[in-house]
Amino acid sequence: MTNISEKDIQNYLVKNSESYGLIFAEKEVTIAGLRIDIFALDKEHNPYILEIKKDKDRHIVGQAIQYYFLIKLYKEEIEKKINFYDIKWDNLSVICLAKEFLERDYQAVEDEKIKNVFHLYIFNIITTNRDTIFSLNLVYKGPNENGPLVISSKNSNSNDLIQLHKEFLDLRGSAIKKDFYTKKIKILLDEIGEKVQQNPEIPLFPHVTYSCDDYYLRMGASSSEKHRASIILYFSNDVFFGFDLTHSLLEGQKLATFFKTCQNLDLFCEKTLLNKKYFIYIPNTGIKDQIYLYNINNKGLIMLLKSYNPIILKDCYFHLNNIYKNSFMSITEATELITTEYHKFKYIFDILLN
Repeated sequence: MTNISEKDIQNYLVKNSESYGLIFAEKEVTIAGLRIDIFALDKEHNPYILEIKKDKDRHIVGQAIQYYFLIKLYKEEIEKKINFYDIKWDNLSVICLAKEFLERDYQAVEDEKIKNVFHLYIFNIITTNRDTIFSLNLVYKGPNENGPLVISSKNSNSNDLIQLHKEFLDLRGSAIKKDFYTKKIKILLDEIGEKVQQNPEIPLFPHVTYSCDDYYLRMGASSSEKHRASIILYFSNDVFFGFDLTHSLLEGQKLATFFKTCQNLDLFCEKTLLNKKYFIYIPNTGIKDQIYLYNINNKGLIMLLKSYNPIILKDCYFHLNNIYKNSFMSITEATELITTEYHKFKYIFDILLN
C-alpha cells in the first residue's frame, strides 16, 4: 500500500469521476501559482474543488479555504483553461479527502462563512497484495447529513460486482487479473452461490469458474458436474444472466427429444416469448447468431426448437440470456436475480429433471 501515492489517488478519482456523480474532472488546475488537486463539475454545472491528502495532514482544510476564496477571482481564467463557460460559481463547494481529520478540521467547517460549503470525506485504500491494484472506499464525515459525492452502498461498496468488474477489465496482464479476481471477486461469487443454495425452493448447486478474461457463477442441477444446465451470471465484456445449457450432451439430447416429440410446443414457446428482451442462442440449428426474442414469433420459435439436434458436446449450446443494464450489483441483488431467473425458467428445468 505504501507504493500508492496521492497522484495515484488523484488519477483514480478523475478516472472514476462519473461514478461519484461528476460529469467533468480535471487534475492539477493552477491559479495564482497554487495548484488545485482536482477541479470538477456535477451535472448541474456546480463547481467543486477537491483536495486530497493520503497521510494525516493538519493543513488540508486551511489550504482548501485559501483556494475557495481565491478561485472566484480567477474564474474566467479557469473557464478558459477547461473550455467550459456555463459554471454556477455561486454554488462553489470544497471537498477534502483524507485518511483522517483533526478535531479542529471538523470545527472549522462548521464556521458560518463556509458551513454547508466544505465537505469532509475519509477514505480507505482497498488493495490486494499487489500495491498497484486498488480502489477507494469513501465515508462522508460532514458537516451535513449527506455530502455532494455519490457514495451509496450500491456504487461505493467494495461488494459492488459491476464496479469490481470494470476495474477487472481495466487491468493488464493475466497474473494481475487472476490475482484481482481471486482476492476480490471470487469470494463474492461464492457467497452469492451459498445464499442461493440456502433457499429450499431452488434445488441448484453453485459452480464458480474463471477463464482468462471471463468468469461466471453457474447454479446448476448437479453438485459435481459444473456444466449441467444452469442459471448463469456471466461476466465478460458485458454481464449476462439467464438460462444456460452449454456442455451437457445428455441434457441437450433430452431437450431436443422433447422438442421433437411434444405434441404441442405452444405452451413452451409462450413462456419463452414472455422474455422479449432476452436473446436465444442455439447455433446447432445452423443460425450462428443470437436472436432477440422480440424478433421472433411463436411459429418461428417452434421451427427453431425442432431444428435443435446435438450429436456431440459442442452442439449443446442452448442459451436464453439477457444483458444486465444496471450500474451496480450487490450480493443481495445478485442473489435475488438468480432466484428470479430460476423461477422464470423452471419450466425448462422441469423437463430436464423429470
